[in-house]
This record gives sequence, structure tokens and C-alpha cells, in this order.
Amino acid sequence: MTNEQLFVHLLHRICKYSDALVLHTVLQDHGDKRQVKTSAVKMALDSLRGQVSPKQVQRSLKRLESMGLINVMPQPNYRTLVTLNSDALLEFLNQDPLSGMLPGFRANTFPFLDAVNATPLADFKGSTV
Repeated sequence: MTNEQLFVHLLHRICKYSDALVLHTVLQDHGDKRQVKTSAVKMALDSLRGQVSPKQVQRSLKRLESMGLINVMPQPNYRTLVTLNSDALLEFLNQDPLSGMLPGFRANTFPFLDAVNATPLADFKGSTV
């Protein structure tokens, strides 16, 4: 599974964009191996480049913790330690298989995609940071 496939899988499983972004960010910060020291503001502005607000990050952290996917330990000075519950995440991802017909899983092409691939946008690989 690639990084992109993992995000699409998380997005379809969780069904909430902000939660999938936050969880994916914790994974990218190696939250399965160590405690990630962050804050809602830092995650929203630095890691997620403003795609979600700090308040949305706070709510996502609470929802993900209630699902048992992460552990959140608030610290003084507005920092939070976040660790990923790898076993719970693997179990969550390995639930009933997702349909191959969902967007992001289909391998077929269509005319609009062909038109996009004929433009400079076809070379876009996402953030280089």
C-alpha cells in the first residue's frame, strides 16, 4: 500500500476528511514508533498547511482518541503528546473490505482525466516539503 492509497483508505473508513488528515499526519510523524509532540495550532498550520483549523484538529484528536486509534496526553505550554495505537489501526483498516468501486480505488480512466493528464497539472505530485 502506498502513502496515497493509505490516505484514501483512511478517508473512506473514517468518513471525515479532517480526522483522516490528522491521523495521516500522526502516521507521517512516526506516531506508531514514538510520541509526537505537537499542538492543534502547529498541526493545523505547519503540518496541514491550513487545510483544517486548529479547532477542527482538536475535535479530530478527540474523535480519534474515542475510536481508540490514538492516545492523547495534553502537556503544559499548549503541547500535546500523541501516540498511535498501531494494533487498533490495523484492526480498523482490516475490517470488511472496501468496495473497489469507491473513488480512489478505481483503476479506470475517463475523458476528463485524460484532459487533465494532457496539462501541466499531470506532473503535480503534491507538496515537496
